Amino acid sequence: MRDLPTVILAALDERPTTQLWQVEPVSLTWPTVDPDEALFEARNALHRTEHPSMSVLRAVLDGLRRLP
Repeated sequence: MRDLPTVILAALDERPTTQLWQVEPVSLTWPTVDPDEALFEARNALHRTEHPSMSVLRAVLDGLRRLP
């Protein structure tokens, strides 16, 4: 077996290596729509054969606008 060179590293800093930044203020208000109800309506809209209502179309458009 060959002897390999040994590397000795200096002691690491005790400072944290990650900082968390809050980009947008956190909203402390409750949602105005029940998320479960909105999900139920969205799933039902996928199975409908008639044209969706304007409220459903606006909700979809608002959701798409919020995407990054």
